[in-house]
Amino acid sequence: MKTFFIIIVVCFPFLLLGQNVILEGQVFDYTSGNLIKDANVEIYKEAKRLHTVKTDDSGKFKIALETSTYKVLISKENYTSIEYEISLTENKNLTPIFLEDKTVNLDEVVIEARKKNVSIDNNGVTLTIDESPFFEGVNVPEAINIMPGVTVSSDNSISVLGKERILILINGRETNLNISDLPAKNVEKIEIDSTPSAKYDARYDVVMNVTFKKWLNQGFSGGVNSTLTINKRISHNHNTYLNYNKNKFNVSSYFAIDKNETKTTDDGYQVLNNVRQENNSENDAKRLSKYAYINFNYDISQTDKVGIELDHLNADSDSDNKGNILFNNNLNSMITDSSFVSDSRGNWEGKNYSIGGFYAKKKDSYTIDATVKYFKNENDNNSDFAYNRSDIIDSNPFNQLTTTNSNSSTFISTLDYKKNLKKQNVIEIGTRYINFSGDFNLNIDVTMFISTSMKVPMQLCLVGILFASLVNS
Repeated sequence: MKTFFIIIVVCFPFLLLGQNVILEGQVFDYTSGNLIKDANVEIYKEAKRLHTVKTDDSGKFKIALETSTYKVLISKENYTSIEYEISLTENKNLTPIFLEDKTVNLDEVVIEARKKNVSIDNNGVTLTIDESPFFEGVNVPEAINIMPGVTVSSDNSISVLGKERILILINGRETNLNISDLPAKNVEKIEIDSTPSAKYDARYDVVMNVTFKKWLNQGFSGGVNSTLTINKRISHNHNTYLNYNKNKFNVSSYFAIDKNETKTTDDGYQVLNNVRQENNSENDAKRLSKYAYINFNYDISQTDKVGIELDHLNADSDSDNKGNILFNNNLNSMITDSSFVSDSRGNWEGKNYSIGGFYAKKKDSYTIDATVKYFKNENDNNSDFAYNRSDIIDSNPFNQLTTTNSNSSTFISTLDYKKNLKKQNVIEIGTRYINFSGDFNLNIDVTMFISTSMKVPMQLCLVGILFASLVNS
């Protein structure tokens, strides 16, 4: 009985390979990122159409298929069709799938950049930065705005398919870098994965990897960028990148100073139950941030490299929000019966440091990537809120002052091993260790992941049966 149980446990996963697997996906509009319902999904095998389904109201589809190689054609009226050639050995999700609207009238330069520089595969969406006029004078958020499913707001906050918890990587490693003002021409490519694997922190829904350009010329190279914006207040940004190559040794750096000042006013009124209410508000905001990033890289050989990364972010912001609400109980009178005056001021200062090292080995048959990184964060927040009401007899102004301080440190260690097998089969194994300590808590997290894409022969199941028999005996 014990032998039978061990045989079932060992063989059951392999026996499933002969069963049906699930192919699913979700279809989006390439330009707007909106869901597309009633799109046609056709499955072909050796030029013979086997299945045809339509996407539901949420743009999703799901089909049960046998393990084999198929051609998947996805189409919709007034959209450009897309075709996949896939080998199914396990359940597969093609999300996100983007169809381009033929009727959209976009600027010719943007259309050319999208067609030439954006690519989509099973791993996500990739934007390659080249010498196209579209990328001249734009920052990274402005550049990725042309990527399907990506939305960038006026304050440069980013969402991907509605997901806002985004992990930013620089050259494949976690960092403190704020990409809001990073010039696009300093970047080689940007990769976005909206369905990240278990190798990344589970707190994030999307992983965005920004790869800096590699300067091949020997000696020093670099550049400077400056921008000035005037909109009631003066804002300016300055950044510079420096690079040094000497045979196998490379140093690359990026420094930025960003000062942003804004002033907004809002005036309005409403009449409710014969009472006129006037609202006046004014907001002044200032933000100054300084960032430095340095990378030391040494090529041990053509396949092996080691490096050290350091970065530092210092940011300081101030805000002053004044509000005034006037109440008039007699619409024919210009006399104010009561008022509510408020003044809210805030100051936040943050300092982030990180230092890390990495080792990478890349061969045709396998890759190894090991990293260690230490983050230190210090944050101070002060807020002052005061208000006064004129309609309360002997009213005393209310004032509240709040001060908070938080400090934390995080140590992250990762080890990834990826093996390329025959017939495009791949197995990836890795571990991720996190030790987070702060003023209020301590958390240690260890994650191990295994990702496979492979066909397992029945002979391996027979080996499992033999092994189980030997263990039992």
